[in-house]
Amino acid sequence: MKRILFLLLFCVSLCFAQVQTETAGVLTAASTDCTDVSSCVTITQLPANVKSVVFTTQGVFTADARFEGTYDGIRWAPLWATPLGAASDLARKPVNGALTSGGAWTFGATGLRGVRVRCNALYSGAAQVEIRAFQ
Repeated sequence: MKRILFLLLFCVSLCFAQVQTETAGVLTAASTDCTDVSSCVTITQLPANVKSVVFTTQGVFTADARFEGTYDGIRWAPLWATPLGAASDLARKPVNGALTSGGAWTFGATGLRGVRVRCNALYSGAAQVEIRAFQ
């Protein structure tokens, strides 16, 4: 009985293996389209039931970063994010520009197929990035 249950759970996990809810990486390069894999941290296949995503950056760095999302997996657009812990949604804005320290941002992700943090320019250091999706 235990073997059957284990095999069933294993098969179910394989069905969902391509759906990601979190990833992490280090930005050590810059690009305009993620052709350099060191310039982006990406979740390419979000689960359909994701409601929000949190981007977290850490490290000592100065970079021009972009938080982007896609509905079709081809075209990427800026995401309007709110700093985690902000008093209101009035702090919501596109994160497209200078990052000089760590922080955390959240945004609604309903309907998005993928999200990424892209380093448009890296001036110094390396940024550790973590992306987590929540239902």
